[in-house]
Amino acid sequence: MDLKETVEMCKGGQAQEAYAANKRELDANPEDRYARVGLAYSIKALLGEAARGMNDEEFVRLLDEYGSLRLGEIEESEMNAKVAWDIRAMLLAWKDAGEVDFGKVDRLAESAKGIDFPKPHRYYSVLLDAFLKARDARGGIWPGIAEFAAWWGLDNLLAEDYERVLMTNGQRMPSLAERIYTACLKALVEKVGEGEGLDAAEKFLGDLEVLEETHPEYSAILYQKSNLLKAMGREEEALETARSYVRKRNTEFRAWSALGDIVDDEQEKLACYCRALGCKMDPMYQGKVRYKLAISMYRLGYLSEAKREFGKIRQIYENKGWHVPPGVEAIEHQEWYRNTYASEGNHDFYVRHGREADDLLYAEVEETPVLISTYNPQKQVATYVTPDRKRGYFSTKKTTYKFIPNNIYLIKFDGVAAEGEPSRLLRFRKPEDVTPYEGTLFRKSEGEVGLRPGQSFLFVDDVYIDGMLMRNYAPGTLAEITSVLYYNLKRDSWGWRAVRVKPV
Repeated sequence: MDLKETVEMCKGGQAQEAYAANKRELDANPEDRYARVGLAYSIKALLGEAARGMNDEEFVRLLDEYGSLRLGEIEESEMNAKVAWDIRAMLLAWKDAGEVDFGKVDRLAESAKGIDFPKPHRYYSVLLDAFLKARDARGGIWPGIAEFAAWWGLDNLLAEDYERVLMTNGQRMPSLAERIYTACLKALVEKVGEGEGLDAAEKFLGDLEVLEETHPEYSAILYQKSNLLKAMGREEEALETARSYVRKRNTEFRAWSALGDIVDDEQEKLACYCRALGCKMDPMYQGKVRYKLAISMYRLGYLSEAKREFGKIRQIYENKGWHVPPGVEAIEHQEWYRNTYASEGNHDFYVRHGREADDLLYAEVEETPVLISTYNPQKQVATYVTPDRKRGYFSTKKTTYKFIPNNIYLIKFDGVAAEGEPSRLLRFRKPEDVTPYEGTLFRKSEGEVGLRPGQSFLFVDDVYIDGMLMRNYAPGTLAEITSVLYYNLKRDSWGWRAVRVKPV
């Protein structure tokens, strides 16, 4: 029978009859190209019926048979692309019925691997997205997703797969690329935690490096990457990766909470969770962070503060009509909880301990000694020079501190700013001892000062002294001169400018 007749029979509800007829013809003549295509078409029609009827055993059997036809050998692989929609229909049927059995998903994936899908292809991306939707009743991802993605080949992602989708509510849904990388990371964390998949994890980290270089906007993936590195025993790399994530999103509570999850020191955990609660967030999202903070408070002996947090968790969950977490109810029955008065409020506690989280975040960033040349509080900009005679500026919009010109500060900058671009201020402090910077950022010397008639300034050796610093000094007065490094913009040269003149 020809393909047209097969199509008409399938559309007319006779897919089983078309299947039987084409199968007889192919068995009789294995080289019959048209019988092979006709059988594939009728199998595809039966796949749709099996998916709608949730007949998973029949679906997998048909899929295996379809793959065995090797349509790619006769240049008919475009038909294979459309099978992705049937596989998607089967997975969605399981999901809608609340019957996602990961064992069945494993079997379905193995059958799918037997099909020569054209790639890259938008329907091939549909196939990947379909297996991403395989989740259990609690929302847990399919454990085999990382292995499946390795077979699928993440280099087959299309340009459109990296684009976030704008929803009707104005929010953007994560792209397919973001979702698959995140799911793989989560699955690999579980595998490595069970002592498996170490080689797969190493290979995946290589793929992830490419993604970080080509799509730096996917910074949230760094959180899951840090969890994988920690599971692999690479603690230092895990911590630095988590720090990088928080530096990019340091106003988000999730970022600080993630850093707290990575560190092992209980005091550092507490500091990160305090910092998280200092960020703006909807109260409905506070429960998990508060629980982790309350546990840290309890372990460190802050019992009054811990009881306050557990009470807030109960309040949040009851206001939303949710079940209070079992862990909270268990703690409420403990003796220490019954015998402890809750603190009146923990805001000051958050602020005090949250500062320690900032220190942790920037611990690996080296301090740069700088001399503040100018500070403009109206424009909220400070300029500076460094001991190796480099100039720069930074915005002070994110701090209420008023920098003092001609003073030395130790500043942590976020990388090296491009020429003409502002440096990004991370942390700063005034050094307890400035003597290490004498000769590079400031100097002390002696010389004769005092203005003669008609003079408004003078030089003592190579130090420029403004006349305002010598108003009451007679010419020839011996003085101690404190000068600072400065850049003469008009002359395009470096020099020394006096900031203090004191008679000896």
